[in-house]
Parts: sequence; structure tokens; C-alpha cells
Amino acid sequence: NGTLTITAVPLTVTASGSTRVYGAANQMSYTITGFVNGDSISAVSGAPTLTTTALQASPPGTYTVTATLGTLASINYTFTYVPGTLIVTKSPAAMGLSGITPGITALAGQNFTLSFLVMGVPGAAVPTGIISYTVDSGAMQSAPLNNGTASVTIAGLAGGAHIVMNNYSGDGNYLATTPAPVTLTIAKTTSQLVVVVSPGNTAPQGQNFILSLTVTGAGATTPPTGTVQFSGLTPGFVGLLQINIQLPATLAA
Repeated sequence: NGTLTITAVPLTVTASGSTRVYGAANQMSYTITGFVNGDSISAVSGAPTLTTTALQASPPGTYTVTATLGTLASINYTFTYVPGTLIVTKSPAAMGLSGITPGITALAGQNFTLSFLVMGVPGAAVPTGIISYTVDSGAMQSAPLNNGTASVTIAGLAGGAHIVMNNYSGDGNYLATTPAPVTLTIAKTTSQLVVVVSPGNTAPQGQNFILSLTVTGAGATTPPTGTVQFSGLTPGFVGLLQINIQLPATLAA
């Protein structure tokens, strides 16, 4: 009489992990292969324990997923284990404006202050790095983030509309954002012309009149520029202008 020994067949438990963005939950799975005699997964009970060193707030990178016995059991099979990988990629960030001073419209000579906010994954790291911006397609400028916020001052804009393109440049955890436009406008102000005539509106023949002209802009911090026009002459105007007019002379209305 001989002895027949039937040994258990080894099954391979292969761990695997998904590709997820920074700050998302881990997703891990497994497969079991090596069944014989037409058996299937129903020939085993329970499930392996899957673990990884990647936490929800772990930075982007590749992490090992490990399978161990857990509650797996089978009469006819034993188990061997093959590790897998879980990949963490950068997460999208959101960038917006938390305020514009004095607003999207200002008067000549006023500065704009733009306050930017960059938001990441709740409960994860706050975005770091810089925000970048251009004014009217000019040179690229930047400002550092401090706890996810940055403020920039834009000065010296001429009258009219101006386009500020802005975006977040990204960091080790977050992707850069797509540049977005903000339109800022320097509005024209109401000007006022004050004329002081010396020695007065009436003078003896042969005496000169001196006209002292002052132009101001209501609410503007920059003095007006340009010209003041009279009939017959167009003097340049910078600040206070004095013009001598010989009698007889006629001032245009």
C-alpha cells in the first residue's frame, strides 16, 4: 500500500491601488489567480488586508500597496502575495478674487489693490508658491502667497479699460490654474476751469490783461494734462498757465 499526498495549491494575491489626486481617499483592490480544476473565487472565503503608506494628505508620488492574509481561508489553497502600487497626482486648485479696492473702476491717479485667494483641498495643505499676473499683456509679475492669499497693487494706469490676466503657478501638491482676466477701468473725471483776470475785466488802453488759468479734476489725484484753447491760439497747459492778451482781444466762449 502506498500513500497519496495531496498538497494545497498556492494562489497568488496581487494588490493594486488606483491613481488618485492629492487629498482624495485611497482606493485599493486585489485579484486572486491560480485556481485549478475549474475552481473560482468561490473556493476561498474572506478577504486580504490591504495597506499602504500613503495617507490622504501624502504628497504626490508612488506608494506601495501590500496584501496580507487578513480573513482569507481555503481548504484546498494556500496564498502568496504580490505588492502593487498607488499613485498620487497633483490636485487642481481654485483661484479667485476676495476683493478689489476701490472697485473695478477708479479715478485718474488712483491705485487698484487686488486681493487673491487660492483654495486647495479641505483638510489638506494650503496652496503655497506665487500668483502671476500681467497688465495689458505686459511683463509677467508675481506675488507670494501667504496662507493661500496674496495682494497686489496696480498703479499708473491711463484712462480707459485694462485687462489683468492672473493665475496660480502651482506647487508640489497643486496644479497651476488657467489664466483668467479681470477688467479694471480708469474713468474720466469732470474737469473745472477757473479763470482769474488781472487787473480785472476792465483796463486802460495799452495795458495788458493777465489770465491765470487753473484746471482741476474732481476727485482725481493726478492733475489734468493737455491744452486749453482760445480763439486764435492754443497754448500748452501744465499746471498753472498765464497768458498775456493785448487790447483789444476777444476770449472765445
